[in-house]
Amino acid sequence: MRDHQRSPPLRRGNSGGDAAAREFLDSRGLLKQSETGSIDMNEQSLDETVSHSQSVGVRPPRVWTVFAVLGLALILGTLLQAGLAAVLGIIELSRGVRGEELREVVVDRLTSPYIFILMIAAGQLANGLAVFLAAFWSPELIRERVGWRKAQPGWHVYAISMLGSIFPLAIGLTAAEALTNWIPADESLLKFFNALTIDSWIVFVLFAGIAPGLCEEVLFRGYMQQRLVRRWGVATGIVVTSILFGLLHISPHAISATLLLGFWFGYLAWRSDSILPGVMCHFFVNSGTNMWRMIIKFGELSEATQNSVHVCLMLIGVICFAVCCRPAFWRKQA
Repeated sequence: MRDHQRSPPLRRGNSGGDAAAREFLDSRGLLKQSETGSIDMNEQSLDETVSHSQSVGVRPPRVWTVFAVLGLALILGTLLQAGLAAVLGIIELSRGVRGEELREVVVDRLTSPYIFILMIAAGQLANGLAVFLAAFWSPELIRERVGWRKAQPGWHVYAISMLGSIFPLAIGLTAAEALTNWIPADESLLKFFNALTIDSWIVFVLFAGIAPGLCEEVLFRGYMQQRLVRRWGVATGIVVTSILFGLLHISPHAISATLLLGFWFGYLAWRSDSILPGVMCHFFVNSGTNMWRMIIKFGELSEATQNSVHVCLMLIGVICFAVCCRPAFWRKQA
């Protein structure tokens, strides 16, 4: 049965929601009327809404759909990538390549810059398609279902949160680098980076920011986290979503680099009541990291220069991260 008879749950800074849950929050002093007439919620109100809505008979969103959509995304991604690999194999067969040589040639082609980008694109397309199929059958508008709305409390959130992303990014990259002492880095990824020219680097920098920034945030912080938070509460919803986000990156080094970022993106989505800050931060992290790699490779920067830039960026990141962690930062100005 679809969710047509469910009342939309309360969100931070939103006046919609179940009347019984609202009455309960009002009786506990958890709601306050703003000058604009909108209803704001304090830090514990969402978790208390989850538990109380169950006691008054309000049906929380189904959880199994979250894992079904994630499974669908993985299946679609695998099929699309396998199909691309099969097409490459057919092309090489038509050129007379046979046997063990065929496998080596196909693997080599898959790590070439533009084919590798196409493989990533197939996975991101699967993420977006899975969410679209799930949201299409929802009685809510698609943009509401995935949290595509203006960030609260205002536009300044985007710039500060993007710079704050430098801090969890630095910790994740440091952890991934340390892991190479025990587990060798992925050779195919290293081969891909070494094969990039300036032209293909520019394409990859833009693509790596736009595609994952949109598709992964819509899937994880939009569809998955919103439902898990409504069902299990803020802390559990963010933790589960972030762990699944990290595991989706498969390799131990990628998981180490992205896990903390997943928590950060989840925190931003909850605080801002929107996935848009996470989308911008995801774009900033992916494109910024790869642009810096390109500058290092083609700019021939000295190690001292690199270290100076790293220290400056880290200081900026720590300051902005601390600002975003202050509850006052997320309050609307009178």
